Amino acid sequence: MRSVALAVLLFTPSAIFAATKPNPADYNLTVHVQCSFTRGTGERLVATVDGKQLELTTFTAILPLALGDYKARVEEKSGGKSFEIDQTYELLFPNGQVRSFTVSGVGTGLCSSAAD
Repeated sequence: MRSVALAVLLFTPSAIFAATKPNPADYNLTVHVQCSFTRGTGERLVATVDGKQLELTTFTAILPLALGDYKARVEEKSGGKSFEIDQTYELLFPNGQVRSFTVSGVGTGLCSSAAD
């Protein structure tokens, strides 16, 4: 009985911390990061997604993201209002980690205004 309890204690932490790796096939969008800024507790990206220039924001990063292309998927879509953008993109990094970014701006010339 003790050996069973010991086995459960030894394997439970590994089961808890062994998160399932994301499936790269689920990340069918390409996000081209053109600018990356850290401000206070967050990070702002200017990126092109499906030909649209977007500002993406997260509060989980402390260092700027390297410029370039990242695979991504949409986590949330607009709640039915065609005039508002309510989307969150989950970016997949080369090491298998993911980070979510929310659309916080749309338009051209965002790199110059994002630095302000």
